[in-house]
Amino acid sequence: MVAYFHILVDWVKMRPELAQISIVAVYSLLIILTLPVIYLTIGLGFALSKVYVDFPEKSFLVGFPFIWIGMVLGAVISFVFGRYLFGRLIKQRCYQRHH
Repeated sequence: MVAYFHILVDWVKMRPELAQISIVAVYSLLIILTLPVIYLTIGLGFALSKVYVDFPEKSFLVGFPFIWIGMVLGAVISFVFGRYLFGRLIKQRCYQRHH
């Protein structure tokens, strides 16, 4: 497991832009699938602190906006799915249960 962590840290150092896009995509997917994000958040915070050793506050300044964007994007996509794709199905099921 530690070897994978070092690979992740090296990858983030070499490709920070791709890592930021990946953070948004992964968080959005986890929110859409209603999976817990706390473990990823803690791991990502630790990984970013290893990437930005010279300026530890930068790990927060880099990570927080992309995590926030990913979570909000996931919530918006979930809302759109629920409202427009599955809205009629949910209304029918609720109506059948209560009538």
